[in-house]
Order: sequence, then C-alpha cells, then structure tokens
Amino acid sequence: APNIVSYFESRFVHGAREAWKGFPKDAQDYRATELALLNPLKAENDDSSSASAFLGQYMKMQDVWEGIIAREHSFRRTLATDRVAKAFVWAMAEHQRTGVFPAKLSAAPDRIDPYSDAALVYEKTKLGVRVYSLGPSGRGADAPKGDLIVAEFP
Repeated sequence: APNIVSYFESRFVHGAREAWKGFPKDAQDYRATELALLNPLKAENDDSSSASAFLGQYMKMQDVWEGIIAREHSFRRTLATDRVAKAFVWAMAEHQRTGVFPAKLSAAPDRIDPYSDAALVYEKTKLGVRVYSLGPSGRGADAPKGDLIVAEFP
C-alpha cells in the first residue's frame, strides 16, 4: 500500500509542477490564474496523462485509501478486543488452576497488542487483574473515552 501512496503523491507533485508553469507573473491576477489552471485541463481532458485525468484518479484513490484506513482501523480494534479477551480468560483460568493470578502474560496466547506490536498491558490490582490494549491513541489508561480496550476483574 505505501507504494501506491508514493506513486500517487509523486504524480500529484508532477501535476502541480506542470500547472505551476502556466501561472501568471502577477499573483493578484486571479482570472489569469484560473485560466492557467482550467484551459490546459479542458484541452487535455481526454488524455489519460493530463492533469485533470490525474486529479480525478488521485481523488478516487484518496477515497479508496480512506476506506482502506477505516477497514484497517476496524480490523485492529476487533483483533485487539479478541486478544485482550483471550489474555484475560487465560489469566482467569490460571487463577482458577493455581489460586493466584499470573505475574505476567508471557505464556498467554496472542498477547501482542496490534496497536503497539508489543505485549498487551497486564496489571495485577489489589483484588484481581486488568488486561488492556494501548488502543489507536497509544496512550493506554490515559486514552480518550472509547479508545481503551480493557478487561478487568473484579
């Protein structure tokens, strides 16, 4: 995906440079600036390498890219929720089996936080445990409301 972004960013920069060449010397000459932008776009409208065709492709790719980012965010949140739940259930099972909560999550399955690529945060509290993902903000317990993915007992 980064290659697609780099490609379109380089095409956008090239298109902007080409448009800039036609700009008038007087920056206050708005009509000439408008014509400098619109005339080449109208003339090259059918050419797939034209600035207008490129801008159209770029705008479509922006929409696609925003959709990909939204899906990736949703996927990470689902994955983080699943991993927090699994780690929490593992800690509760260890407590049931041994009578004490484990000191850390080192043996828990799927203990990697998809937001930080580090282990999920595991804290022993006075009476129980708390397992959480740092969430999209990466701030953990200081995250904005709704960002934190947490399971705790009691």
